Amino acid sequence: CHVMDGSGLGSSVGQDDTEVLLLGTWCYCSIGRYCVHRALNGTLQFNERHSDGKEVFGILRRAEGHAQESPCMQFQADIFSGADFCGVLRLSVCEDPDTLLSAFRLPGVTEWSTEVCAQRLKGTVSRSLTRPSGSSDVLCFPFKRRCRDAKRVGCFMSWRWVGSTRLVDSAAAHGIYSADVWELQRRSAVFGMPWQAPFLPHDRFWALSRWVGTDYSRHPWTTGTDEAVSLSDTPPLKAPKGWYLDDSKWVVVTTKDSCDGGGWQYAVDFSMPHSHWHGEPSLCSCRRRLWRCTAIKAPEATNGPDTPQHALPLDEGMVIVAREWLPPLQLDVEAERLIANEWTMECLPVGLLHLDDVAEVSVGPWLEDERGGVKVREVSLRIRIVPPSPMAPETSKATLRYRICVHHTHGAPSIAWTASWAMHDIPYGDYFVVLEYISLVPTGDGVVATKAYKVIFLKSTLFQSMIEASSGEGIAASGPRFLDFVRERARLSQADTRLDGFSSLALNPHV
Repeated sequence: CHVMDGSGLGSSVGQDDTEVLLLGTWCYCSIGRYCVHRALNGTLQFNERHSDGKEVFGILRRAEGHAQESPCMQFQADIFSGADFCGVLRLSVCEDPDTLLSAFRLPGVTEWSTEVCAQRLKGTVSRSLTRPSGSSDVLCFPFKRRCRDAKRVGCFMSWRWVGSTRLVDSAAAHGIYSADVWELQRRSAVFGMPWQAPFLPHDRFWALSRWVGTDYSRHPWTTGTDEAVSLSDTPPLKAPKGWYLDDSKWVVVTTKDSCDGGGWQYAVDFSMPHSHWHGEPSLCSCRRRLWRCTAIKAPEATNGPDTPQHALPLDEGMVIVAREWLPPLQLDVEAERLIANEWTMECLPVGLLHLDDVAEVSVGPWLEDERGGVKVREVSLRIRIVPPSPMAPETSKATLRYRICVHHTHGAPSIAWTASWAMHDIPYGDYFVVLEYISLVPTGDGVVATKAYKVIFLKSTLFQSMIEASSGEGIAASGPRFLDFVRERARLSQADTRLDGFSSLALNPHV
């Protein structure tokens, strides 16, 4: 077994003798099996592979209130299959150390299922794993056995890391997941040699690469081969379907006492416990630093009777330039202003327009509604061309056709609209339109704000790539301004302040 200090970045499991009793492979109902083991970061990992090949996994933690509800020591875990939340598992430790009781609770359900008894398979955990008496700061756990033959990979090999318990809870409740990834580097000598990805034989045995999860295993969102991963200067993660992760938002997590100026921690080997990592590189051949980025779960489509037949989903061909969780916004008030007959400066689209250099803004009447409650109106204006082009004038007249949908789910409105931009005075302006997409969707205790676009060509032209690049550059630059605008609007709405003053700040002097 390997001894490891439970303190440090990423450790979230308590240190108790009872946890050792969970380790091993457990059999229930004669055919079902699941595995509990301890990862390198000290967390208790649960994994089960169903007969249909589906894998579920989670991180075990002490169950809240177990002392009042049951005489047994209880643990629970949020169970995931890929990025999908499946429910909550509860494990109860019995007097017999080779017996566990398990119960499951589906999402949105308050009642637990009937408890199922599981027996430990003989030989799956060594009796020597019992923690020495009086040692309160040491965790003992078995190393994972790695098998080169994929067909022989057992339950110990099929688990995947999903982050700390707090982050998993946050992902389930608010649709937000914080991805943590270690960057590992080693050098062949402690003086004068360059740092590179782990390269020693025992590094390869433990499948260490430059980018790993907090348990030193390959993160489930990692893309590419180990060789390609080692060449990347930022975490090579790609969010699964249903999640959005902005690669430009990766940050290095630093602590004042244990990191140097670049966020690096140093030790003599990667297997050292957290307490042996520090910010002084001398006489150390290994270093690591923790990267973090927040992923946002895309709103799930519903098929209830209140769902519009012709809603405004995010087209797969669109390029997302901004998506972020923001503080709560009074969406009911924003929706009321949005579908009003008269658009004032407090209306979101009008306020966003004036973040750009526009003039001569004229809002037309509502046109005939489209199927599914989508409202349509046109806005004409003059806008400064950004970025400037040698073949285009400084300003151009433009017509925007808005398609707006306000959808109420459980009393909370979500807002989405598209705006097709037709430019009248620029060369080849009649060859294409730019379709802009914006949505504000309530999630948990906040709002997920999204802005995306795509260029639609009405005629073929040799300048297509140039037009796409120029349009994309201008809209990509507007993404951060859009988020700042909505964030400030949310702040003012939380302070219960009228938005007249804020909207006037966004006005362009040419209007």
